[in-house]
Amino acid sequence: FEQYMSAYNELMGKLTNIVLIYSAVAIFLIPIVRNVFWGGEVSWVLNTSFAIFAVIFSFSIFFTIRLIIPKDVKYLEMPQKYYNACRIKYEQIAQDRMVLEDFLKASYITDLEDSLEINSQILVRKYNFYFNALIFALMALLPYLVCFWFYVSNERDSITKGTEVVKIRDF
Repeated sequence: FEQYMSAYNELMGKLTNIVLIYSAVAIFLIPIVRNVFWGGEVSWVLNTSFAIFAVIFSFSIFFTIRLIIPKDVKYLEMPQKYYNACRIKYEQIAQDRMVLEDFLKASYITDLEDSLEINSQILVRKYNFYFNALIFALMALLPYLVCFWFYVSNERDSITKGTEVVKIRDF
């Protein structure tokens, strides 16, 4: 049980990997969007790359949101339940002390198995969400880099067009 809880906490700690990728993308996202929609020059490569980036990145965001949505984990009942409620119920069925203790152990083990099964399923789903979010974020970087390259080349062209070369003789 403890092992699943620590694995769940470790998984949520890995969320920083995805956030790091999102931060890197966010640095130039607004200038790239401006370049795509209001850049003047229409390039099918830029528009296609941006559309592919937007779709893949949206999938990554979807899986990240699914990852961070809290899910109720199953906890074991307090031992008081087994000592009081279950014991009273089982005393009506069995009169022998050994049989009664076996019933109590069996009900505890059944609850433990249920908790482990539910927590295991939650953990597997969260790992799948993390894996999908990370893979889609990494895949979105490829078309993002194409868009970034267009943005940088546009900026370089606008800088060179706006400056004049001054000869040392004329200075």
